[in-house]
Amino acid sequence: MMKPFLIALIILTLLSGCKQTHCPGFPDYLLDYLPYSEGDVLLFKNSNSDTLSLEITHSWASDSYSYKWNEKGACEAGNVIRTGLNEKHNLKLEGTVLLYPKPSAMLLIDFYNNDYFCLIIDDIDPFKKENEYIFGDTIIMENETTVASRIPEIMIVKGVGIIYFVDKQEECAWVLIE
Repeated sequence: MMKPFLIALIILTLLSGCKQTHCPGFPDYLLDYLPYSEGDVLLFKNSNSDTLSLEITHSWASDSYSYKWNEKGACEAGNVIRTGLNEKHNLKLEGTVLLYPKPSAMLLIDFYNNDYFCLIIDDIDPFKKENEYIFGDTIIMENETTVASRIPEIMIVKGVGIIYFVDKQEECAWVLIE
C-alpha cells in the first residue's frame, strides 16, 4: 500500500522539478542600438574643434538561460555598455537595453553626472525578428528631469550608436567623428 504512494510521490517530485522557464538571450539584431565592443573608442567633436574621447570599458549581452518554475523571477535579456571617465570633460556614460517578454523593451542612457534618459516601448514582443526596429532607425531622447541637467538631448542611430549629444556645461553639441 505504501509502495504505490511512494512511487507516485517520487514521480510527482521529479516531474515538478523538471519544469523550467526558458529565457531567450539578447537578440543579435538589437545589438545595433549600442553596437560597441570593449576597447572601442567613441570620438566626438564640437564646433570649437575640441574633441571628446570615450573608451568602451565594458560591453555585455545576456545569453539564454533557464530557471525552475518554482523560483521567483522573470525572464529578461540585456545589452550593457560602459565607458571610462574622460577626466578633461568629466564625462562617462552607460547604456542599457533591457527586454522583457511581457512584452516590452527599455533603452536607458545614463551620463556620469546623472543625466538619465529612458525610452520604453510596450505591447510589442522584442524577441521576434520582425520587431528588430523596435526603437526605429533614429532615436532622439530629451532629458526632462531637471532644468539644471548637463546633457538635455542625445541622438542614437541604429547601426551606429550615439552620434550626437548636447552639453550645456560646455555650451556645445558633441558630434560623433567617424
